[in-house]
Amino acid sequence: MTVTAEYIYTEEEALRATEEVSKSVAPSLLLRLFARLLVRSESRMRFRQNPNANKKIVWRFDEQKIEDSTDGASSVRVWKNLIEIKEVSDGFLIFPQERIAHWVPKKAFSSETDISSLRDLIRKSGVKYNG
Repeated sequence: MTVTAEYIYTEEEALRATEEVSKSVAPSLLLRLFARLLVRSESRMRFRQNPNANKKIVWRFDEQKIEDSTDGASSVRVWKNLIEIKEVSDGFLIFPQERIAHWVPKKAFSSETDISSLRDLIRKSGVKYNG
């Protein structure tokens, strides 16, 4: 089974991802509020310098691996090398490292069935899952 998600990587998506990652790595409410203010402007600047800004990102998930690709670049990760996957109300955070996450918005999937299939793949993978 392969699940695919496609979306345009916009500044809005970059900021949303930054917000969720900040919540995940900052333990206290005060630190999260402070980090949110600092990280938001940093995120905007990095987005504008990102060669993938406003381009399509395609994610493919199957039993063995996760692939992501953009125009001119791609990567493959095996499930066992991921630290954690967190599901939030509107997306998934995929952590290949403790403080680095990739954002996959739920709106990138073609159906709720695909989202449910991804959850099944995550659970079967053995990766730590907070969903």
